[in-house]
Amino acid sequence: MKLYHHFFYRVLLGLRHHPLGENQWREEMSRAIFCAQLILATAGIVLPFIFVNAIFHPLFNVLIDLAILVVLAIGFSLILKGRFTFAKYFLIFLINLCVFINGSTYGENAGFQFLWYVIICAVFLLFSIKQYFHLLSSLAICLGFITAAELSHYSLFLLENTSAYSDKIMYITCMATGILMISFYFFYFLRLYYKSEAKLRWFIKTLKNKNLSLNKINGELDSFVYRASHDLRAPLSSLMALVTLAKSESNMGHLKEYIFHQEKSIQKLDSYIVDILNLSKNARKDIELSEIRLTELLDEILTQYAFLKGYDRIVKQFEFDASFVLITDKKRLVVVLNNLISNSLRYHDLNKREPYIRIKATVNSSEYEISVRDNGIGIEKKHLPNIFQMFYRASNHSEGSGLGLYLVQETVLKLGGTISVDSEQHEWTEFTIRLPIQAGFVQQNQAPHIDA
Repeated sequence: MKLYHHFFYRVLLGLRHHPLGENQWREEMSRAIFCAQLILATAGIVLPFIFVNAIFHPLFNVLIDLAILVVLAIGFSLILKGRFTFAKYFLIFLINLCVFINGSTYGENAGFQFLWYVIICAVFLLFSIKQYFHLLSSLAICLGFITAAELSHYSLFLLENTSAYSDKIMYITCMATGILMISFYFFYFLRLYYKSEAKLRWFIKTLKNKNLSLNKINGELDSFVYRASHDLRAPLSSLMALVTLAKSESNMGHLKEYIFHQEKSIQKLDSYIVDILNLSKNARKDIELSEIRLTELLDEILTQYAFLKGYDRIVKQFEFDASFVLITDKKRLVVVLNNLISNSLRYHDLNKREPYIRIKATVNSSEYEISVRDNGIGIEKKHLPNIFQMFYRASNHSEGSGLGLYLVQETVLKLGGTISVDSEQHEWTEFTIRLPIQAGFVQQNQAPHIDA
């Protein structure tokens, strides 16, 4: 294994000098590794030939086989130096030459044709179709030696004292070599095919996901541009109209009323801009984990709404231990809980005897679960599937930007969590958030306490 890693590293060093694109680089790497594997396989195949020649034939044939091993060693060294194309030509030419010489000593019945089938198959694997010049040149070298051998009837260096038995042994050896090497090529090609298929499936899946994401972004962008321009212009138009009225008004009572409505328009515009900024921050900024004491965080959020109409009548219930701690991104969690609590307070039902907001938190081995429940005006069932869409409003009483719950869902997804909603109109609404545990230890909730 260490030897393979060393070879892989040396091939990488050789490739660094090649001005190739990423795909070409990978392909050349794959073919360089295959060439090295082919050299090792060929070296293993040459050994039986040395054994047969040492028993049945003169020393000359053994020397030719040893020469092939030397050629293979030089070719391997050239690959390690990054001279891939030259190494391939070097191997193809000299192995063809050695096969030609060996074949010409045995005659046409010794089966050396099988070895040329092996070499031709190897050429198609060593060069891609894009490298057609090298591919055709290598095939021309092979065909040149085959033609020379056929025209000379494999008798250029023919030995005189070869027996039919030794020829038969050599024929079987060549045939077995051909079958083994072509099986090796087939296995390599099959593996390459399955890798390509797996890569293609991965690419198609990735492309589909990116297209779905892009379609979602394009749809949201179109909707955002249209609604944002309308929703930003509406409070500005209202402000302009109020300013025009105020200029011609001398009654102080009317002027105060105009200023009140101007303030409401400015607050609406500010709220809308804050939502847009939070959307942008959620998309761009990385997650920053910190330890959060949930009771303190909720106290900070609720303090903002202390002067809201009917705030004192709404019972705030915390169903978790006062020391409950979770580890997540505090700024994002504030955005999520602030939106949900704000909705619960704004859409409460003061006609009910005991209006409440109930916040429950639990933890298990893998996730936190936080739920925000109120007994306000509720949401119709038909609206629930669309409640988290951008600019969707489920109530005619809504005065928000239409971005709040969309921002909540996008923020929860950014944290790697999920959010769900359930509701009964005129009865209750409950949002449930599940966030993955990032690190640290969270104490389990104990007896609930109620803040009036």
